[in-house]
Amino acid sequence: MSSAVGLLETYQSERSPHVREYIELAVKIGGLINTRAADVAVPGGLERREPARMQSLKPELGPGLAAGLADFAGRMAPQPLLSDRTRLDDHVGYRFAALLQPEFCDSLGTSRIDRLRQKDVAIVVDPLVRVWLDDIEVGGAVLRPDRYLLGAARTAHDMDSLIAAI
Repeated sequence: MSSAVGLLETYQSERSPHVREYIELAVKIGGLINTRAADVAVPGGLERREPARMQSLKPELGPGLAAGLADFAGRMAPQPLLSDRTRLDDHVGYRFAALLQPEFCDSLGTSRIDRLRQKDVAIVVDPLVRVWLDDIEVGGAVLRPDRYLLGAARTAHDMDSLIAAI
C-alpha cells in the first residue's frame, strides 16, 4: 500500500478480530482465576476435576495489509533459534524480514534481492527457518515489523507482490 492514509484504513479490519479474541481470553482468564479443583457429582459417586488449563493464544489478524499468497497473511510468525544461536527477532530487529528457502532465494535473482535490501528488509536464509517454510509449503515469507506475516511466496511473481507492498 503506497499511501499512509491507505495503510491506516486497513487498521480496523485487521485488528478487530484480533482484539476480539484477546477480550474473550480475558473473560476466560477471569473465570479461571476464580476456579479451583472441585468434587463433581457423577453417576456412582464424586469425581475430582481440575480447572481448565490455559493455552498460548496466537490470534490471527483480520483482513488488512496483505500481499503474495495472502492466505498466510495475518498469522503470527515463529520465533526460532537460528543456526548462529540468535533468536529471529534479535537477528532481524524492528523491520521487515524475508525468510527464504536457499533454492528459492537463488531463483529470485539479484534484482529482487537488491530491491529487498534497498527497502532495508532483513534477508534470512537459515536451516531452522527452512523447517517452518517447508511446513507451510512455501519458498519464502515476508514478516512485518510486528512479526505478523505480510504474506508468503511460491513463485517470483508472489515475491514481486510482497516487495511492492513493503
